[in-house]
Amino acid sequence: PRPKKEPLLNGEMKALIITIGVVTNVILLSVYFFLLEKNLPIEHVRTVVFFALGLDSLIYVFSIRTFRTSILKSNPLSNRWLLVGIGVGLIFLLMPAFLAPLREAFNFTTLSGLEWLILGGLTILDIIGIEIVKSIYQRRSKNDSAAPSSYAASTL
Repeated sequence: PRPKKEPLLNGEMKALIITIGVVTNVILLSVYFFLLEKNLPIEHVRTVVFFALGLDSLIYVFSIRTFRTSILKSNPLSNRWLLVGIGVGLIFLLMPAFLAPLREAFNFTTLSGLEWLILGGLTILDIIGIEIVKSIYQRRSKNDSAAPSSYAASTL
């Protein structure tokens, strides 16, 4: 728990949110331009990017659940309500992929099994990027707290 007077989003959290947003957007924009470069139909490119963003948004919550510990050191299955929310979100996300009327309404194309595997890989790549950013901030905050303050240094 944090002190009552501490803001909901402190400086560290703001920096992490911005950095994670940049990492995610760089990955998604790279996918978008890569697929356009391959001369795929824009409907297919839009379909891939939509599902990449949706999957990423549902899955990266496991990595940002705890800002100060690695996803490898936490139990991702410990929050039942989070799992229910992600499950419901996943069902709604996948409905346009597998139900033809919704696929037509969204003007999506059908994705191959390989494309779904690539989307899963991109989600894992984003989580790895987030974990790297978290570890950098963890090391930086340890170094900042280990450094003597100017008052302490001047009294020595």
